Amino acid sequence: MRFFAACLLCALCNSAFALTPFSLEGLEGVNITVLNKKHKVLDDAFKKSLEADIASKLKAVGIKTSSPTFSNFLIKVQENQTEKNTLCRVTLSLIENVHISRKNTVEAIAITFSKEDSFESNDLEADIRESVGFLVDEFIDQYKEENPK
Repeated sequence: MRFFAACLLCALCNSAFALTPFSLEGLEGVNITVLNKKHKVLDDAFKKSLEADIASKLKAVGIKTSSPTFSNFLIKVQENQTEKNTLCRVTLSLIENVHISRKNTVEAIAITFSKEDSFESNDLEADIRESVGFLVDEFIDQYKEENPK
């Protein structure tokens, strides 16, 4: 029992100070994409509006919104209809080219940041916009923490 308690305390202490297991240190630019595979929620105008809002927030902290490298800032929206309302999951992911140190250096694609928000909604556009804003703000908070000016 003492071992379990010690392990639990150790895990809580180690995670209490970490923002996420991901690093945004040195990030310079990203390419923004908003994705909704079912195409039921997001029309083109709404997607463009979300992309513009995201770009504005990222530019305000010095992140370029056009990158010649594979650095994709992906917002993925998934929804499931129930009898009363819609269950929605919004995921923010940063997907980049990385170099893995092995016997021979390997270039690969990896998720270098990920955070999600799930909710029930009766007003999808407003709730998705709020969720995206929350996730982008979380991303920016971590970016500022790891890239002080």
